[in-house]
Amino acid sequence: MTTSEPFSLDNDDLEQLTQISPTDEVSDGDDLPRDDDDSVLEEGRRLLEEAEAKLSAVERALARLDAGTYGLCEVCNAPIAPLLLSERPSRRGCELHEVAAEGAR
Repeated sequence: MTTSEPFSLDNDDLEQLTQISPTDEVSDGDDLPRDDDDSVLEEGRRLLEEAEAKLSAVERALARLDAGTYGLCEVCNAPIAPLLLSERPSRRGCELHEVAAEGAR
């Protein structure tokens, strides 16, 4: 599964994470509905695939950074506009070639 949105946490997410303590009570799952186990499993798989795709995109961007090619279009080698990189740091192509780079995944 591919997505054009970067993985990110906003301030509300970070605030919630900082409020979790090791002594917080954790549900054992008994309160979850059991009649939809298949849909829950499928949703979990979908979320896992999405997370893996985002991680893969970040790893490719880090490899380009190490190689000195981060911020350059993989198709024409032109610089990618900083605004486009700020919107999605894992971007692989310039505005003209992003569709081709997306399809090459």
